[in-house]
Amino acid sequence: MPKTADKCCIHSYLLLVTCYLLLIQQALIKDTPQAKLALWNALQANHERLHLLGHQDKVLYAEFDPKDSQRVLTVSSDNTARVWHLSEPTNPLILEGHTKTVKHGCFDPHNPDRVLTVSFDGEAYIWDLKEPNRPIIILAGHTAPVNYGDFDPNNPNRVVTASSDGTARVWDLDFPDNPIILAGHEGDVWFARFDPQNSNRVLTVSQDGTARVWELEQPDQPLVLQGHIGGVIDGVFDPNDSNRILTVSNDTTARIWNLSEPSKPIVLKGHSDIVWQGAFHPQDSNQVLTVSSDGTARLWDLSTAQTSEILRGHQGEVFQGTFHPQNSNRVLTVSSDGTAKIWVFLNLCQ
Repeated sequence: MPKTADKCCIHSYLLLVTCYLLLIQQALIKDTPQAKLALWNALQANHERLHLLGHQDKVLYAEFDPKDSQRVLTVSSDNTARVWHLSEPTNPLILEGHTKTVKHGCFDPHNPDRVLTVSFDGEAYIWDLKEPNRPIIILAGHTAPVNYGDFDPNNPNRVVTASSDGTARVWDLDFPDNPIILAGHEGDVWFARFDPQNSNRVLTVSQDGTARVWELEQPDQPLVLQGHIGGVIDGVFDPNDSNRILTVSNDTTARIWNLSEPSKPIVLKGHSDIVWQGAFHPQDSNQVLTVSSDGTARLWDLSTAQTSEILRGHQGEVFQGTFHPQNSNRVLTVSSDGTAKIWVFLNLCQ
């Protein structure tokens, strides 16, 4: 994987503003040497924290149950995942079975009693939290670490995984021995995501410097998005127009691709270090947020391909950022300096 921040305090935006954090897909965390997850309730004057203690190594990812704000999933380098109930934080469900680091995990949005975990052991597991002693489905076939996995938002029986073996795989959970293999990348595949408007289309991004868009009915003919001169670290579909894609790279740029004219991306230049993540504005897709190891976040006006705002103030790498999904005049950023910041604008979307 790309390099990670050396230190981090874990902050959950879900507890900052509970009513809308439940809608945010990204967990706002990084590696924690203390092997504990600290949930901050910034609505309280004394900034009370709830520590979820038990992992024996770094916590790599966390997310809330999308249908129950009292449940949290964490994954760790200790080879386990855990599901915590905040009313009883000392007694988590421990999901044991992986033989190496658990890199990512997520709740099934259709059935939050199911959880997906992916591991450096090359496998992905589906767990039933009502019977958590062993996975109910093992997705085996990758020949290198699995970096990411996610459920299809429109089909409860499909998941996608991305691996350092250079492939992504789309699995039908009713027939897990026969995945669709998306092969062609020449480096690690960091992320694979379903098009939220068309689940027969998948986006992958890779260390090889390309992103690819795959039509699952013709998986041997991907659209290759070329132009970055470094690894592509992340990529997302425009939520308002899935023919547009945002990619970010360790070449310090972000790019906006129109799939009807993929040879002419909009190149967003201005950061001076790795760009970790990008997001389209939820209502106005001509505005984009990026975050970078240069310690800043930037807002971009795509009509000019220029920076409209530079968000300065963090004392370390900024590795995650997102728009508030209902009040998109607010932006959240999270940094290796141990802080999360909420930035408020008066007229971001007009």
